[in-house]
Amino acid sequence: MEQINWEKYSKNTKRIDLQHDYDSIIEINWKGCPPRLTSINLSNNQISKMNWEGCPPRLTSINLNNNQISEINWEGCPQSLTHIYLSNNQISEINWKGCPQSLTHIGLSNNRISKMNWEGCPPPGLAEIYLGNKSITKMNWEGCPQGLTKIELFSNPITEMNWKYVPWNLEFIFYCDLIIKYEEYKESRNNIPDLPYQCTTDEHKEFMNVLTHTFLLPPKENKVGFDSSYYKFKLYENGGISYRDAMKEMTS
Repeated sequence: MEQINWEKYSKNTKRIDLQHDYDSIIEINWKGCPPRLTSINLSNNQISKMNWEGCPPRLTSINLNNNQISEINWEGCPQSLTHIYLSNNQISEINWKGCPQSLTHIGLSNNRISKMNWEGCPPPGLAEIYLGNKSITKMNWEGCPQGLTKIELFSNPITEMNWKYVPWNLEFIFYCDLIIKYEEYKESRNNIPDLPYQCTTDEHKEFMNVLTHTFLLPPKENKVGFDSSYYKFKLYENGGISYRDAMKEMTS
């Protein structure tokens, strides 16, 4: 079966499971699919392209794990989609262009991704992303949705981590070393003395400039439920910094 046979399904069908162990489907053709379809499992096939033309507008979940997809394509993707699973494919680059605003979960583990890319990432409600690959060595957070709560980076040989722009309430799945470092980072950001450290020399000002770009504040508008002492002692407004780092600089 090269294409999906929709004739055997009722027009009222909402969920369809077409995962196979014998690699039968090689092409997604939505013509004739049930108009009320909300969830479909197409894992374990030989699909090489993401095709959304004619896709039912109510679709919320699609499983494309274990196929042969090499590129992420969002053109024509229904704006109702919340979950997409693309693990165990041949994807080398993350593409967010045209990604639906409704997306909350995306699985991209075991692909060929070597670089983290958040550029153009529009889904404000993106909560979970799975990136358990074997080739990401450098992690950055610029452009990452601040509401992200879970990220899986298992097996990646990450050697460099820039915490700038990192979401405030993030949970690292199956990655103990990163969990420890992240908690230390959050603790140092919260450890702000009541009396701000005053800059008096050019050297001190440069030191403060570096810190203000390292210890980036959470968003000033508390839109996603942040509860941090940073809202009492704002770094940019009163000059407060991590007490530990201030003392280290003053005594060096």
